Amino acid sequence: LAHVSEVAELFEIGGNLRAAFMPRLRGQHGIGGNAALEDITGIELDAVGGNLSLKHAETAIFNVVGGNMDTGGVTAQLHCNAVGGNADVSGSASAEVMLSKVGGNLHIDGAKSMQSSLVGGNLRLAAGFAAGNQSRFYIGGNARIFLPENASLTVHALVGGNASGDSVTFTHGGGFVNLA
Repeated sequence: LAHVSEVAELFEIGGNLRAAFMPRLRGQHGIGGNAALEDITGIELDAVGGNLSLKHAETAIFNVVGGNMDTGGVTAQLHCNAVGGNADVSGSASAEVMLSKVGGNLHIDGAKSMQSSLVGGNLRLAAGFAAGNQSRFYIGGNARIFLPENASLTVHALVGGNASGDSVTFTHGGGFVNLA
């Protein structure tokens, strides 16, 4: 599905979806397989059963991604309630990112803000948080958090493994981490 000039509305796709170059994509009752999306201004999908690959969007909202989620170039908002596998967000320095639950590892390299998240695996977070931002993370594995210089924020994390930053180790073998 490509080069659509209006809103593309999908209903119950049993297989895979490839969509590119359109102003808006909406889908209800899920995509059964994988989804590869590129250069779509606004995306609203309730479910992707397999993996999701997303390149270049302004706003992307998903309820559930059953597999891995790989995104790059989101400029305003990236929201997903649940990702069954790993989630990788890159090149989205101006975006508000909210991934409520990630079953595997979560890697964020560039975001304006990151809301609270439950991560089953490891967390690697490098984001330019807005002043006064408060975030909470619950991480089953290790956490590696990179904060901007002179950051004005509060991060609360419960980490099952080790927690560290640029040149500091906050905790070994699990525990609470509070960065203010």
